[in-house]
Amino acid sequence: MESFSINNLKRPEHVSIWVEVLAFLAIFICTIIFFRYPFEGYLYYIAYILLLPPFFLRYGIPKITVAILGFTLAVGFVSVMAGTATPFVFFKVWGGMLLSVSFFFFIIKYYKFDAQYLYKRYLQICYWVALIGLFQAVTTFVGLEQLGNFKWILNKWGYNPGGIVGVRVNSIFTEPAQFSIVMAPAVYLSVYNLMKGQRHFYKPYQSAIILLVVILSSSSTGYLGLLLIFFMVTESFKIRYVVFGSVFVALAFWLFYTNVTEFQKRVDSSIGLWAYQDYSIENTNSSSFVLYNNWHIAMQSVQDYPFFGTGLGSYEKAFDRYTLTKTVIDYDFEFNKPDGNSLLVRLITETGLIGTLAFIVILVRGFIGNRIYEEGLPYKLASNGLLVMLLMCLLRQGNYFLNGLPFFVMLYHYNKQQFLDMVYDKVSVEKERKKQKLQPEHIAQHSLTDRNESSNF
Repeated sequence: MESFSINNLKRPEHVSIWVEVLAFLAIFICTIIFFRYPFEGYLYYIAYILLLPPFFLRYGIPKITVAILGFTLAVGFVSVMAGTATPFVFFKVWGGMLLSVSFFFFIIKYYKFDAQYLYKRYLQICYWVALIGLFQAVTTFVGLEQLGNFKWILNKWGYNPGGIVGVRVNSIFTEPAQFSIVMAPAVYLSVYNLMKGQRHFYKPYQSAIILLVVILSSSSTGYLGLLLIFFMVTESFKIRYVVFGSVFVALAFWLFYTNVTEFQKRVDSSIGLWAYQDYSIENTNSSSFVLYNNWHIAMQSVQDYPFFGTGLGSYEKAFDRYTLTKTVIDYDFEFNKPDGNSLLVRLITETGLIGTLAFIVILVRGFIGNRIYEEGLPYKLASNGLLVMLLMCLLRQGNYFLNGLPFFVMLYHYNKQQFLDMVYDKVSVEKERKKQKLQPEHIAQHSLTDRNESSNF
């Protein structure tokens, strides 16, 4: 479809290139920090400093900020007074949400809510990021791993040896899992293209590169995302595709499990923990136990604070109250203590059932299914790809605003709104065409009547 091609990607005339650079800097560059205390000062804060003041002057305080953060502020005050949240941590997290949500809402409004353009620009940058990841993989494979080590410029970046080619690819991101999450919509489109024989936005070789580098990340989160993508692309939610989709997903799972050691270890430890509650060293000394322990904390916390949670930034205190590292195992470690390593875990703990259900409603309302006009395909592809990303965040990312998470949530919402506007315009045009088809006959009848009346006169 020509409308969903890289050849048509032109920046809107009213958009400054510097605004665009700063906007996507805040999404893709989260591995450079200026200081760590009293909070981490990221490079992309420069975008906030430069753009937020003129945005506030131009647009005023956004209603979405008042609605979301006003409610969490009220809950936070109660939580602080109740002792379930620490004042400094609460205001640090709440302030970060205030800046991030406002900034990305202003960005989308500045682009006149053109979700499709923003999504396509994001896809374009993802391809560049994939090329960096491919460079990292190739240099490591040929013994030049220092060339693929970006620690010298990205001071919050980690080199992860292992994987298929000697390194678990993470490109410019902190870790392979985060790389896989941010790349998820681009991977969805790439898999769709390769499986359907299409060329939407990416050429076949570009789709293949994006898919390859995510496989080379050796990220269990990335592989779970791939399995979900394969399932969605084959439209296996329809009954007639169940068998084919199940076989395809099972084959992909078997290939990952038998060929990627890291994935195999995580699967084995997850089964040991979730199915058998086996707390042996093999199962608890891995990221699988981190997820298991944090889920236990969330379930205990929601029993005590079911509706509104314990307030933003309170997960660290919940960790101290409920962690299994002080009860069922003999050694203590505190991986991902501030954020729970999972957005779902953190939402349940800090915002309770109200906040969690609100997020689920956003996911449901923003989804675009299969029965659409042909012109709606770009919106469907964007919706499905973004949904995969957000589901992966629920599983693995506990930070509310890392790599522009509020941007992708709002992009998901406004993509659906833009789709509905397109459908409404299409229906209106069809109605107008029907009127125009009837109009000539109507005019002809009147003309004949006029002639007859003239003759009679």
